[in-house]
Amino acid sequence: MNVTGPGSVFLINALLLILLALYFDKRKREPLGEILWWLMLAAGWWSLLYGLELILQSKRLIHLLFSLEYPAVMTLPVFWLIFIIRLSKSDFLSKRNTGWLFLVPAANWLMLLTNPTHKLFYTNAVINTSSGISYITFDPGPIYTISHLTYSNAVVAAGMILLIRMIALSKGMSRGKAVFLLFSATFPFMLSLLWIFGIRPYGILDFTPLGFTVMGIVLAALYSNISEMELRPFVLDSLFEYQSDAVMVTDFEGKRLLYANTQGQMLLEGLKENKGLDFGIKRLMELQNHQNFSFGGKHYQVLIQELDESKAGTYLKLYIFHDVSALKLHESNLSALTKTITTFGNDTNVNIGKLLALLGEIFGADACFYNKKIGSMLITTASWNAPPGYQEADRAEGHICNDVIQQSRSVATFINELQNTDYLSSDPNVRRYGLNTYLGVPVFQEGKPVATVCMVFTQNRSFSDSELQLLNLVSFVVSNEEARKQQLQKINETEINFRAILENSLDSIWSVDTEFCVTYVNETFKTAYKAAFNVDLEEGICIIDTLPKSLRPVWRSRYEKALKGEHYIFLDSVPLSDDITLFIEVSVMPIIVDGRTTGISFYGRNITEKYLAEQRLLQSEKRLSELNAAKDRVFSVISHDLRSPFNNIIGLSEVIEGLAEEQGNQTIKEYASSILRVSKNTFVVLENLLHWSRVQSGKLKLHADVVRLSEVVAGELEFQQYRVEQKLIKITNQVDASHAVVADAQSVAVIVRNLVSNAIKFSYSEGEIVLKSELQNDNVYFAVQDFGCGISIEDQKALFQLDKHPTRRGTQNETGTGLGLILSKELAEKNEGHLLVHSRTGQGSTFTLVLKAAQKAFS
Repeated sequence: MNVTGPGSVFLINALLLILLALYFDKRKREPLGEILWWLMLAAGWWSLLYGLELILQSKRLIHLLFSLEYPAVMTLPVFWLIFIIRLSKSDFLSKRNTGWLFLVPAANWLMLLTNPTHKLFYTNAVINTSSGISYITFDPGPIYTISHLTYSNAVVAAGMILLIRMIALSKGMSRGKAVFLLFSATFPFMLSLLWIFGIRPYGILDFTPLGFTVMGIVLAALYSNISEMELRPFVLDSLFEYQSDAVMVTDFEGKRLLYANTQGQMLLEGLKENKGLDFGIKRLMELQNHQNFSFGGKHYQVLIQELDESKAGTYLKLYIFHDVSALKLHESNLSALTKTITTFGNDTNVNIGKLLALLGEIFGADACFYNKKIGSMLITTASWNAPPGYQEADRAEGHICNDVIQQSRSVATFINELQNTDYLSSDPNVRRYGLNTYLGVPVFQEGKPVATVCMVFTQNRSFSDSELQLLNLVSFVVSNEEARKQQLQKINETEINFRAILENSLDSIWSVDTEFCVTYVNETFKTAYKAAFNVDLEEGICIIDTLPKSLRPVWRSRYEKALKGEHYIFLDSVPLSDDITLFIEVSVMPIIVDGRTTGISFYGRNITEKYLAEQRLLQSEKRLSELNAAKDRVFSVISHDLRSPFNNIIGLSEVIEGLAEEQGNQTIKEYASSILRVSKNTFVVLENLLHWSRVQSGKLKLHADVVRLSEVVAGELEFQQYRVEQKLIKITNQVDASHAVVADAQSVAVIVRNLVSNAIKFSYSEGEIVLKSELQNDNVYFAVQDFGCGISIEDQKALFQLDKHPTRRGTQNETGTGLGLILSKELAEKNEGHLLVHSRTGQGSTFTLVLKAAQKAFS
């Protein structure tokens, strides 16, 4: 065993690598610290076993050490590649997809362990212990050559490509750091290449483990500075170097500046103020996210983002200083525009002139104009700083403003180098005033361009987007001013027309404010007020004070009622003399503006004639009511004083007729029969008259009951028996004994009596009358059919109208009032039924009573 040879160097190197692994073990929570821990640990394991291999003389142990050190030899390139991937933040592989990189080393180690059975890793191995150094030499097999060497070199090459890419993309300080990192990180593999190409101390030694020690020491010493590159500074350079915004990156505590683009460095130089870089960074650390600050005549807004770069093992802060100077200027211009708008008056041209003055000041224009196209003329209605001799009206053709209007574009138009355009000859102002730049925007009214707001410059100018936006906004304000002007004109015209209507009104119209002072009064009310109270009423006068003292409380209460928001109408009387009094209907309406009552309006109409007519009508109605009451009393007298005598006459006539027949006195019998016939007919008329009067006066009381039609018909046929016999009429009674109706019994009897009596009257001698009933859809249809003279179409139209009822005589010249049919129809409707008629001249008539059926009454 030779403890003083090269093997001791590798053992000491192994100790240093283990110490480095312990250093990085404290940073294992950081992705870079974690992978460096594995890298140093694997290199230390290789260096330890390689050192023992060089020292020991036992061939058996050397074979074992060779097999045990091989996992470190194969995995070191993989650990190194993962380190480069995490350092450069490359998307080449994610953390979860690096495990498969170890599959080939694992397979190669398995082939090494089983090599005695297949001889694929190496074909022959010889252990040499001469010259005091033990080492193993072997003839490479296909696995070693293809899988081991090719894979390891490919992995190393991939890492070197990523590092070279960092150098290519980085700039300034970042590029120097990347070059240094490339050299230190690839140093072990440079030594490995020397060994591969046979450049070896003692002809056998592999100094690659020593290279990892150098790499580890450099990375440990510069570990804090490596974080400067953990945010991919070469990518930052590509993203931010040429941006107008200043960009800086610091550590999370803000103690170290890690990156600054060109604008950021310029900002820092200004912030230092000859007090050092630390002072500038301190100023930055005092800023909050979205905070605004001004410096060097510029305005900035800082945007701060905390970056969780846990994959790179650190946390950073990204500062972006956005130059908002143009925005601040735009805000200032908008504020000036707003302030100008607040000074607007009623004169539109003056208001537009203020806007032109503001534009001239902001843009530094030589002159500003508001040109309107009216017909074929271009007319300047407002201007600012117009030069002497400027012509305010000219033919529109050829002028720049005319072309801007015709283009109908709602965006601003600017033209430079006017002296080199056709406008030099077509627009007289270009040559006359030496104009070089024109800036204008059309003004629209009702969707059509009608004018322009324009500025002219004797020098060539360019304009920012914010300036063009401001001009477009001014165009919009001008358009609103023109629309307001038109609206005011319409309002004034409406007010004039409205006042003309009010003044020409024959009604009294006036209004007062909340203090009862007159705000408007038309001539009609002035005249009426003068006639009533001898007061010349004018606007501004307190109307309460002009009234007689006796009327003031009444009118004050009326005004106060309206001031509470109530709309009402009242009738007032105004005595003009002892004999003349006017009656005025007054409508009171509160005037409400924005939810607040600001006054009261009054509309008074002279309704004296209407009022007096209504009073006369009321008196007429009262008189008519009295007459109706007298009529009802007359009918009551008829009812009580005539019915009994008629009943006596009918009864006595029947007795006389019977006695005369017994005694054979034909003359007396005929007289008695005649008296009986006349009495019954007159009694029927009397009954109809009494029923009709009750219906008309509303005193008829109906009592709905179940009425059996066959019984009512039998009674009425018995009552009409004498007339039937006189005309030798055949009665065919087909009324169903089971049919009953729900109605007032007395009403049904009156209707049946009148229908049968009417059929007898208009039937010829020896004629026939058919009575029948039918049940249909919960109604009973009771029909009385005769085959007499019938009724014409014209007479049917007036059959149930009292004022047009035709007077018709019967077939034997019988007379009648026609009241029976009218009464029958009204009684049918009172009982929720109908009376129908069907008749043809010369063929007879059929009258049908329709009433609600009582189906279960006699079932």
